[in-house]
Amino acid sequence: MKKALIFAAALSATAPNLEAIAAPVKGEKAPKAHLQNEFENNKLRVFYLTHSWALYDNDNRDITAFKKKKKPGSIIIEGYADHRGGDDFNLEISKSRAQGVEARLRAIGYQGSIEVIAYGEGKSSGKTKEEMKRDRRVTLVANESPLTRALTELRGDVYLIDATGSMQGRNWQTVNTHKFPEKSEIYTFNSCTGLTRVKSLSEIIPDCGTPLWDSAGSLIKDMTNGKTLTILSDGGDNESRGYNTTSIINLARSKGIKVSTIGIGVDHYTKQQLVTVASQTNGKFYVSN
Repeated sequence: MKKALIFAAALSATAPNLEAIAAPVKGEKAPKAHLQNEFENNKLRVFYLTHSWALYDNDNRDITAFKKKKKPGSIIIEGYADHRGGDDFNLEISKSRAQGVEARLRAIGYQGSIEVIAYGEGKSSGKTKEEMKRDRRVTLVANESPLTRALTELRGDVYLIDATGSMQGRNWQTVNTHKFPEKSEIYTFNSCTGLTRVKSLSEIIPDCGTPLWDSAGSLIKDMTNGKTLTILSDGGDNESRGYNTTSIINLARSKGIKVSTIGIGVDHYTKQQLVTVASQTNGKFYVSN
């Protein structure tokens, strides 16, 4: 714990502003230890050295090429870290990496929409030094909505979908047209209809309030041990009485259920809740403000 706090304090004290982060390392090419960046379809992966958010000359060239080739109307920028260091440090450095790329895009004239998401070590998988190199990255995704990206990345055996009034419109259209895994189970929830298993989301009209944790608790209680659950919500819980994040975490752990969470347009408090539930159950999270 002390190590994590020291790391976090050190980074906060030395982290540069966006203009400084965006600037390339003058007169230096990327060291040999620096992985070559990767272009794939509508994505660019920019890799980093340990405990670094520096953009080298080749990184800036690749970011410029991505902007010119893709001509994106919108970009999602996802920052990642390897598992070394404390949670606060990893979240901060992944945020600095993502913000550095954002600043670089603005510096070269990009005027489109940008969504920045910092994962920390939330999606790290590397165990060896070579594997961890791939965890230290920023991924740029062109012309894809955050919700589509989240549903694609966080697959589950079971889905719990927010069907409250605030989900009406574009978010519900995205969810309704998404192709979920063939054998997955889909449940919706709101304060009017409760927890409901559905065959098609087109049957549902979003309405009413958000009993998020009561719905999650009822669902997890009846799930088969060892399954995975993906929860999607666009707002904070305003209806639950029986469950909270602590009881959800304890219940999921007792059944070996990994809970991944997707939060779209949520406030800071709800974001922290969703991140905590995912982290404490070995799930993943995708949360945008």
